[in-house]
Amino acid sequence: MTAGREFARNLAGSVAEGNRDAGETAAAAEAIASAWERYVAGWEEITRRARRRFEQRDWIGSGNDAAERLTLYRVHLDAAVADVGDLLGDAVMERTRWAGVKIAHERRTAPRPDAELARTFFNSVTRRVFSTVGVDPAIEYLESSAPVPDEAALRALVAVHQAAEPAGELVRRILLS
Repeated sequence: MTAGREFARNLAGSVAEGNRDAGETAAAAEAIASAWERYVAGWEEITRRARRRFEQRDWIGSGNDAAERLTLYRVHLDAAVADVGDLLGDAVMERTRWAGVKIAHERRTAPRPDAELARTFFNSVTRRVFSTVGVDPAIEYLESSAPVPDEAALRALVAVHQAAEPAGELVRRILLS
């Protein structure tokens, strides 16, 4: 071992350089988050074509887009699994490393409006790597951590009407409001 550098043993008993492990963990989380973002961009690109295809009655193109949508997730999932395998190498099967990847991924994707879907994609990657049956809370997201809706925002979405009048008149007033 080199003097002045920090080394540790991982769960498999291999000697690993401390900072390198943290960098690889962060890079793996970034690879998964980036694969998700590429998937979303691809989905949006296909969706943008839909109106033009419809207006031009391009039914063959619409069918091709449908087929592309069906394969898009798998393409990006396969890429994420390959990237993580390359980044983590022999450590790809270490659950403790994946717990760290999950934490880094959570930090990276939490601000996204589609964070819950990004977490589902992360779970798809872990399930592909580990062939998980059931759930593994150490390396998978289990519950939605979506923020609790703002009460004022909820009130703005709901209109309350009193039923002091006949039901028909109430329905008419609701439909007109």
